[in-house]
Amino acid sequence: MPKEITNNELMEFLKEKMATKDDVTAVKDDIAAMKEDIATKDDLAVLQDDLSSVKGDLSSVKDDIAAMKEVMATKDDVEALQVEMTGEFRMVRAEISEVQATLTKIDKRTSEDVDAVSKDVLELKPRVKELEKKMRKLQVA
Repeated sequence: MPKEITNNELMEFLKEKMATKDDVTAVKDDIAAMKEDIATKDDLAVLQDDLSSVKGDLSSVKDDIAAMKEVMATKDDVEALQVEMTGEFRMVRAEISEVQATLTKIDKRTSEDVDAVSKDVLELKPRVKELEKKMRKLQVA
């Protein structure tokens, strides 16, 4: 047979298991605090709009990167250009060396020509003086 419960035992049981006004107030306060921390549908809608905006921005950035990839040079492109330019620079240097050699020859020839003309002038001066003397004598006679 089941044991009979006394009023005191029942009261003690209820005191242990039932919430007090203070307990209910504490739960209400906890729920109010959680409501402040919990996102509302409006909050989520704002976040959804922000997320959509970020997705659009990312899409735009992806498009920009794709466009940049199309027009920008790769390392291989730069290396190929460097090899090509190095060859071109070698050719230009060779041509400059040829021009310098030609200028040196011209300078040497010019110097030789000036020396030859100077020698001729020096040799012709006495002859011209002699001819001038003879001309004066002929003019006087």
